[in-house]
This record gives sequence, C-alpha cells and structure tokens, in this order.
Amino acid sequence: MINQALPQVTIERTLAQLRWRPADFDEATLLRRIAEYPAYWLLLHDGEPLLAPDDRDRRLAAVFTSESARDACLAEPGLTPAGAKVKRCDGRELFTRLRQRHYDGIVFNCMGPDRPLAFAPELLTRLQPFADAPRDRHVTTAAERIDFDSLAADAYPRQQPGERPIVDALWRATFALDEWFVVTARSATRKPFIQRDNDGYPSAFLFTDAGRATRFVQLNILRMAHGSDAIAVPIAPATVIAWSREQSFPVHVERLHFNFGNPGWFSPADNLARLYDHLNAPPA
Repeated sequence: MINQALPQVTIERTLAQLRWRPADFDEATLLRRIAEYPAYWLLLHDGEPLLAPDDRDRRLAAVFTSESARDACLAEPGLTPAGAKVKRCDGRELFTRLRQRHYDGIVFNCMGPDRPLAFAPELLTRLQPFADAPRDRHVTTAAERIDFDSLAADAYPRQQPGERPIVDALWRATFALDEWFVVTARSATRKPFIQRDNDGYPSAFLFTDAGRATRFVQLNILRMAHGSDAIAVPIAPATVIAWSREQSFPVHVERLHFNFGNPGWFSPADNLARLYDHLNAPPA
C-alpha cells in the first residue's frame, strides 16, 4: 500500500493559483481555502491596518500570511510607525474588517519572503459568501487538504505529461486516498456514468472528494438512463483497481478521468492497475 507523505495546501500557493491561473482551477475551492485560513496577520496603527508601500500613493491593505512575512515588514526601516500593534485573525474576521474600509487593493506579504501578491478590491466581493458562511457549513476532509489542483497542473502542464517524479507524486496521492467519488446513476445498479471525452473515448469520472464530484454533476446537469439523476457516490480505490486488473468494469469504459476540469488527469482504464503496481514496486 502506498504510504508516502502527501503534499498539503499552502495559503501562499492558493493565493498564487487564484492570482495567476484562475481558469485552470475550481475558483470556489480556492476562495473557500482563502476565507477559511486561520492565521493571517495585520499591523495596526491607531486601530487601522498598515498600508503596503506604493509609488502611486494607492491605499493598499497590507496582509501577511505568516509570522515570517509579518516580521519582514516590521524589520524594514521606516515602514512601520512607532507603536504599531500586531493582530492575528482568521479569514472571516480579516475580510469583514477590510470590507469596512475603502482600499484600492490588497497586498499579501508586501516585503516577502514569499512573492508579494496584489489583488483588486473586487476580491473582497468574491470572498464575501465564503467569509460570511457559518463556520460549521463545510468540514474540510483529508482529501481536500491535499493540493490536487497544484499537483495536476504541475504533473500535466498544458495537458501534457511533465517530469516523471512529479507525475508519480500526483498518482501516489490519488492512490493513497481512502475513497474516491464516482459519478453514477441514482439506481440500484449504480453503474458509473459513461460519456465520451473530447478525444472520443468512453470515459468514467472519478473525483478526490465529494464536493468536486457534486459540482461536476451540477454543472453538467447530467441525466442517466431512464431519466434518473446522476449522483456522486464513494467507491474504494481497490475496487476500481481490481476492475482495471481483471478488465471487469461493469460498463464499457476506456478512460478514467480524475477531477475532470479542476484541472484533471486521466489513465487508460486498463492501465490503472499497472500504474498502481509500478508505484508500489520495491526499489530496484
């Protein structure tokens, strides 16, 4: 059984994904991560958040995602007024506070050490539904704490296979999950939903968490045989691997798509078990 440490989400990478590659990622997932991050920092002077330096005299709120980023700003000569106070806050408190003031933008980690990232104030509008949601509205699962969006984008840049170790890291993380979610019919048979992909291959659709699978169903308004709705149900990875090994899928399928459109990745149906065995093979 694959048993390697899995890459986790970092807030800095999530912000970069939203800033630079929004078309390749599920925006709602990124916005929820940003809104629910528990450890932002502000520097307050007379109760007002410190502004990031700007050569155009814009009012840019300075926000820090770590103590090291906060301290880099404090260490910059002449930037922080005497008597400034540090304040730690979660995303809901932070974005509520920022919405109450007029800013020309928001800059995260303006003095490093991570690359500073600037956003237009419109970000606050996009974050509002997630920041205002009840705290118990969404429970983050172990699968959602793995940054599959980044893993997939790095493993298959421009939808072409990247470096082998990076591709293997994505598949190791996929196989290490306790369950996948498959789009299927709301019927007793629960056969996987099959649709031809852009290359014409009959494909089944699997997801690393229930939220992604449900959004796929909602966005595509899928209808199954006899008019029954499509749903997302959990399935053990071992079951799908066994189907692949024995070529015993309950429907005719040639490709298995994972996290389709988030960005996603796929395997030929008959190759999934071989890929699993390759990753579990003892070192030579």
